[in-house]
Amino acid sequence: MALSSAVLGGCSSGGDDAAGEKKSAAASAPAVPDGWRKIESPEVGLSIAVPQRWVKVDVNAGEIAESLRKAGVSGASAEAIEQGAAQLEGKNLLYVVDTAGASGGYINNISGLCGPNGGVTAEQLELVTKAGLARIGAQDIESSTLTIGGMPAVKVGYTVKAAIAARAVQVRVLVPGDRICGVTFGMKPGEDIKELDEIARTIRPLP
Repeated sequence: MALSSAVLGGCSSGGDDAAGEKKSAAASAPAVPDGWRKIESPEVGLSIAVPQRWVKVDVNAGEIAESLRKAGVSGASAEAIEQGAAQLEGKNLLYVVDTAGASGGYINNISGLCGPNGGVTAEQLELVTKAGLARIGAQDIESSTLTIGGMPAVKVGYTVKAAIAARAVQVRVLVPGDRICGVTFGMKPGEDIKELDEIARTIRPLP
């Protein structure tokens, strides 16, 4: 189920860099693991790397079906992805879905966007993120701080209870230029995204 409404609403552990390191986004570009692909959204100002089975879906221009066709996704998987992405049509965000096991409108997905950080500091990031998610109904909130590419970040796991309870993890990163990027991992009920932490370490802002 798409959970991107919580990406920057109200604005796990261990990172890839030691705390306190100062690096530019360009200098700390992550290596793309073998068998993965780098996905960029210049409109959003964000890039991530994901396993090959993940596909970028163009919700910005309302071209969901065309995105899936170009990626070679068809049949029941395409129908499930279209159903899950329909509520996001026209929104300016990066949206990536796991084509493996898509069914019944529930899909493992990643949604991300960037915006002004509102003056939030690295010390405030964890508390502000948890408070913002609580305001939109998140429950069972668990959080930890980390660094990604030398940038301060927080990882927050939480439950969203709608028609069915679903677990999500949101990673927010303070990026250069007084901006913040939020990436939400939405998971099918009862499932985890096993590469979640590895994907999170590849989050980077685009210049």
